[in-house]
Amino acid sequence: MIESTEIDAGYDTAKWDLELHLNEVDEEIVGTLGYSTVLFDRSTVKRYAGYLRAMLQAMVVDVE
Repeated sequence: MIESTEIDAGYDTAKWDLELHLNEVDEEIVGTLGYSTVLFDRSTVKRYAGYLRAMLQAMVVDVE
């Protein structure tokens, strides 16, 4: 099952324009998606996250 939650990271500086970090924690993949608010608005990044989620769900359904 794929779950996603929007959180406020508590900082307002991004190292890269758009960054995705994935880690394995207790046999789960956990990730964060950070972005420059100067270049992207929240709705755009939420849409991108939706695309990523759809791709991951498709991968789970059909491993090939």
